Amino acid sequence: MRSMKNVWKQTMLFAMLCAWMIISAEASVANGGEVDGTYLTTITLDGKFASRSVLTFHSDRTMSVVDSAQISQNLMFSDQQGVWKKRGNHVVGQTIDITFMPIPGLARNDYDLIVDEQNATLSGHIELRTYEISGDPLHDDGVLIGIYEVTGERLKIKRPDQ
Repeated sequence: MRSMKNVWKQTMLFAMLCAWMIISAEASVANGGEVDGTYLTTITLDGKFASRSVLTFHSDRTMSVVDSAQISQNLMFSDQQGVWKKRGNHVVGQTIDITFMPIPGLARNDYDLIVDEQNATLSGHIELRTYEISGDPLHDDGVLIGIYEVTGERLKIKRPDQ
């Protein structure tokens, strides 16, 4: 009797552990899975180089972007902060930044990306829209400046000892 109770307890414990592992794995995929991370991207407009950026999808569904075009002779804007959501193999996101010059304003970037989790790459487009500093990028469409193409690769540790 005693040994049958131990087998039953061990079986139940094993079943609960398996269920917890499956639920954890599904939650990880639902929350972004292998999408979470930082990507080095190249952004083009009409096939011509526009900028490079470092785009990070955080596990809490926020995203941040630093772009090489943030400071130039004619333009200066802040880092982009925003949110993202996974839809199948697509990631959609939206970021906001503050433009400092040539005149103060706001910009919204709408991301529609296809993520290849196996190859750790992404591709898609970004719609850039601008607003007056008092504008409402959360509810209005603003002025469409351009639709940019983007490709990128996820950063990985390259050191052999890691």
